[in-house]
Amino acid sequence: MFAYNRVLGMGYTLSNNGAKPLTTISILVRDFLLRDYPTPPPPPTFPLDAAAIAPYLGHYQSAAPRNALTGFSTHLLGGISLEQSGQLLTLKPLIGAPDTLLATGPLTFRISGQTQPSVALTRDRDGELVLISPQGYALKAGMWWWLPPTLFWASILLATTSSIAGLIWIIYALRKQLPRLQLLPRLLPLLATVALIIVVLALVSLGGNVAAAGRISFESVLLFVAPLAFAVLTLWGLVLTVRRFRLFRSRVVAWYLLLTYGALGLIATVLGSYGWLGLQLWSV
Repeated sequence: MFAYNRVLGMGYTLSNNGAKPLTTISILVRDFLLRDYPTPPPPPTFPLDAAAIAPYLGHYQSAAPRNALTGFSTHLLGGISLEQSGQLLTLKPLIGAPDTLLATGPLTFRISGQTQPSVALTRDRDGELVLISPQGYALKAGMWWWLPPTLFWASILLATTSSIAGLIWIIYALRKQLPRLQLLPRLLPLLATVALIIVVLALVSLGGNVAAAGRISFESVLLFVAPLAFAVLTLWGLVLTVRRFRLFRSRVVAWYLLLTYGALGLIATVLGSYGWLGLQLWSV
């Protein structure tokens, strides 16, 4: 991370190869550098130009994710909304606390508590509305922006409930209260979800050991195998459910499984479109 004060002509940079945040040491360095300088007066507040910002109000989605592999999260988690409240603007993420914006010009703003503008509204060369903020570079989204996050959370809900149901169905199978041909279609969503959880855990583990990403390691192998296993288990379960659909005594269960495999298939499609299927980090 870095910070620079143009007025004082000084700044600092901090580099950290670990997973720990730099907030505490950053505050310590900043306070040390500014120890001999008086506290600056609060910046002036400008009236909000309602006419200028009116076209920019709405929802935005990141157009420049920090990491290409995890860029899908910016769409699946909903992006950020720019809303007006009286003479103030707010940046509201789908998850998390909103930021209050104070005008420093017609289309530039500072976040409440900060002294310099860090948010700007503009257009790109194609005329698209752009929001530049500490969250990144974002383009104004269309009216259907809510569909990807809704489908994502619905898929997570189905994966969770089907996994719980899978554990219950295992008990029924052990008691021989479940037809044998129905066991595998009911169990595969649980196995696919386990593979998906392994992907997340391997990614988190790799974040704390970045050096392991460039070679064949336990984490990098898991990130190669687990997404493929997730996709294969999902496809296998879908095929079995379709082929054995009429064998289910409960049509509700059969349709529930089809819906679940559809949701898991959506997740597999997203992973595939972002290069997660067959990911070989050691070859990068």
